[in-house]
Amino acid sequence: SHKVIRVRLVSCKLSTREVFQFMNSHRFDELHIYMLNPKIIPVPKLFINNLEHDSPDDVRLNKKETDVLLLDDIFAYDISAYHTIHLSKYFTVFIFNKGGQKETILEFKPKWLYTPPASFKTCRNCVQGQLKKQKFSNCTLLLLSMPAGVQKWCNNIQIELENRGFNINVYNGLFRVILEHYNIITTLYKLQNKSCNNIHQVLQSLSSEEDATDAICCSMSLRDVSMVINLSLNKVQILDVDPKPNSKWKKWKEQEIKNSSLYFRKSDCSLDFCRRHG
Repeated sequence: SHKVIRVRLVSCKLSTREVFQFMNSHRFDELHIYMLNPKIIPVPKLFINNLEHDSPDDVRLNKKETDVLLLDDIFAYDISAYHTIHLSKYFTVFIFNKGGQKETILEFKPKWLYTPPASFKTCRNCVQGQLKKQKFSNCTLLLLSMPAGVQKWCNNIQIELENRGFNINVYNGLFRVILEHYNIITTLYKLQNKSCNNIHQVLQSLSSEEDATDAICCSMSLRDVSMVINLSLNKVQILDVDPKPNSKWKKWKEQEIKNSSLYFRKSDCSLDFCRRHG
C-alpha cells in the first residue's frame, strides 16, 4: 500500500515522538486496528529543510524535529485524481472513477459521541455547527442509535449529495460498512466518556492547567479524531489521534461558556430522535 509521512508545523507544541507515543499507548489498544499503522522514522534536518522549501509559502515546519511519522495512505490513487466534495468543514467525500477503477471515501469528524444532559435540547456538535454557520449539519449522535439513527445519518448524506446535483448512491454502502464495523463507534463512545461524566460541567469548572487532568485531555483528544469510511474496500480507519495539551483548558472552558445558553434552544439537532431510538 502507499505510504505518507506526517511532519510537525512550527506552531505545534508537541513533538512527533510525543504524538507517536500517545497513539501507541495501551489506552487505545481497542483502536489500534483502525489506525494507519503508524511508524516513527528518523530523518536528517536537511530533509525537513528541503520539504519546507518545496511547500507553499505559508507552511512553516518545525526544523528542530528529527523524526517523522510514516502512515498508510487512505487513498489508493493520487489525491489529485479524486473529485472532492466538501459537504461541510467536517464532512468530505472523495470519488475516483477512471479507467474502470472506482473508489468512494467519506472522511468526517464524529466529534462528541456522548449522552447529553436530559435538560439539553441541542447537543454540543450541533451547537458548534450553528456557531460556525455550517450549511450541512449531520448530528453524529445518530451514530449511537443502531439501526434507526445510523440509517438516518447515512440518508442525510445521501440527500445532501443529491441536493447538490451529485447522482451517486452512498447510502447502502455507508450503512453496510458502519454495520459491519460498528464496534469502532461503540469503542470511541466508551473511550471518549471514560472518567469524564458530564463533560460540560467538567470543562466549565476548569481553572488551571492542573485541573485539566490526563483523563480530560485524553477525552478531548478523542473528540477531535477523524474517521474514514472506504465504501469500495468496506473499511473504516481512524486519523488524527493527537494528544491535546492541558494548556488548552482555557479555550475549552470559554467555548463551553459560550455554548451554554444554546444547549437549551430547540434546533435541527437529532437529540430527540436519538432519545426515542436509543
